[in-house]
Amino acid sequence: MTKSLVIYVVVGLGVVAVDYAVFLVLTALSVVPLVANAAAKVTSATVGFFGHSYLSFAGNKALSPVQQVFRYLVLLLLNMALTSLVIAVALGLDWAKLHAKLLADAVAFVVAYLFSRYFVYRRTPNVHSDVGRQRDSP
Repeated sequence: MTKSLVIYVVVGLGVVAVDYAVFLVLTALSVVPLVANAAAKVTSATVGFFGHSYLSFAGNKALSPVQQVFRYLVLLLLNMALTSLVIAVALGLDWAKLHAKLLADAVAFVVAYLFSRYFVYRRTPNVHSDVGRQRDSP
């Protein structure tokens, strides 16, 4: 496992805790599961953006903070659509709300890590120095 993946998992556990806390509280208050999921994703995404920006992918500065926020919002919308689709299908198959959310988040975890690593927080390309290299004279 790479260092960024380990840190991503640790930060992700905090994000998941926030996500589930919001989802469970709202559904206990009789909020429709898809609405509760959307509210949970927005809340946890805010925590996730800062956690992943400053911890998981701290050295990846190929993009400006504004570009990262925009790309993270794209990820959030993708994540909300993906998890809502999985939850809707699972609920249609008579799954329990919590089991449907667990399945949705398992699928979304893989997609979110790859999207974050290669799109939101991509690394600055390595620039090789010419120091110490001999150039051929024309």
